[in-house]
Formats: sequence, C-alpha cells, structure tokens
Amino acid sequence: MDFITYLRRVIDDVRGIGSGGNASNEASNTLREFIRNYDIQHSQSQIENDVMTDEQIRASAEAGYQAWREGREQSIQSDFDIRNEGEEFRRTELENEREISRDRIDNTFDGRQQQTRNDAVRRGVARSSIADNRAGEIEQDRIRAQHRSEQSHLSAVERINQNIRTLEQRKSAALNDLDNDHARRIENQIGRLENERQRRLSEIERLNAQGASRQASEAFRAQRSEAVFLQADELLSAMTPAEARAFMRDDVQLRAVLTSYHYVRLRNRFG
Repeated sequence: MDFITYLRRVIDDVRGIGSGGNASNEASNTLREFIRNYDIQHSQSQIENDVMTDEQIRASAEAGYQAWREGREQSIQSDFDIRNEGEEFRRTELENEREISRDRIDNTFDGRQQQTRNDAVRRGVARSSIADNRAGEIEQDRIRAQHRSEQSHLSAVERINQNIRTLEQRKSAALNDLDNDHARRIENQIGRLENERQRRLSEIERLNAQGASRQASEAFRAQRSEAVFLQADELLSAMTPAEARAFMRDDVQLRAVLTSYHYVRLRNRFG
C-alpha cells in the first residue's frame, strides 16, 4: 500500500470518528506514521554489510581449488599406477623366466648324466667309482648352475622392488609438493578475497555516509516538509473546524518537521 492510499484510509477513519471521537489524536498518530514511512522510503537506506566472514572466505577459497587438487592427485596416482604396473609385469616375466631357466638347467645336466652313463657302459665301467665320481661332479655343477640362476633372478627381483620403492617415494614427494602448492594457492586466494572484502566495506561505508549526508541536507528537509504539509492539509480538512484548531494548537510534530513557510500556511488556514 502506498502512502496516499494509506492516508486516505486513515482520513476515512477520522471522518468516521466524528465529533464524538478523538479525531485530533487519530490525525496526530497518522501524521507521525506518515513521517516515519516517508523517511524510510525517501532517505538513502543503509546498505547492509553483505561481505563474507573469515570462515566463508576460507570455504570459498578451498572450494575454488578442490577440483584442481583432485585433478592433480589423479594425475600423480595415474602416473604411479602405470609405472608400477610395468614393474609388476616385469616381475611376472621374471617368475616365468625363472621356471624356464630351472627346466633348462635340469634338462642340460640330465643330458650330461645320461651321456656319462652311456659312456661308462660303453667303456665297461658303469658300476665303477669313476662313473660315480663323474655323476657326482655333474650334480655339483647342476647345483652351482641353479644357484647362479637363482641369484640372478633374486637380483633382478630386488631391482624391481627398488624401482617400486623409488616410485612410491616420488609419488609421496609429489603429493607433499601438491599439499604445499595447494596451501599456497588457498592462502593467496584468501588474501585476494580479504582485499575484495575490505574494498567492499570501504564502498559500503562511503555510500552510507553519502546517504546520511543526503538525509541531513536542506533539500531533503524541504522535500519532506512539502509532503507532510500536503498530507496534514488533507487530514485537517477531514476534521471539524474546532478539531482542526485543537490539533494545530496541541500537535508539536508539525512544528518540528515543517518549514516555517508550510507551518504558517497551515496555521493561517486551520487556526
């Protein structure tokens, strides 16, 4: 409801009170309410402080870099997984090569044993100590060959294990660097948001100061006096002459709000 509609409704109420009611008091209350509403509507309203709190600033900064951090973490993990998978694949190959090497060594020395037995039979010394000694030598050679093969396998496996440990250390270092970089980015963003907040606070303070200055200006008081004069004139016109004179005699808010020009005009007309 606008001011004019509101005041017309109250004027009708005043007329309805008639001479038997207190029209002067009703008019005074109506005029007081009109002045308050006028000041609210026509003065520069205070701009609310809508800036972010420290907690909101930190939350905003962290949210702004969340996707970036997750992307970097995924990239670091993906690089590790690919390289680690390659090392594990090599480990599986080594196990297969280990079995092949064992079979190859056994086949080689089984063949030598068979050849030694055949030679001993051909020479007629199959049951002699010479044949037994030769068979024992071949078995010792087999053991040494298997040991060399196993040591070679274990060395290769250890190299793979060391490569994996190195990959894990690099991943850990990369994640630690990411933590530090992430923290720096957040703190820098917090600094930028705090600067923006300070600029906004300064702007709000400036605008509110302008509003207060405007409300205190002579131009504003003159405009308000004109508006109050028009509404008071209409209210007083709805009263009986005696009620209007009593109102002008007793009400003090008009004297405080109206300029001398407007107050004298009402005084001359209504008493």
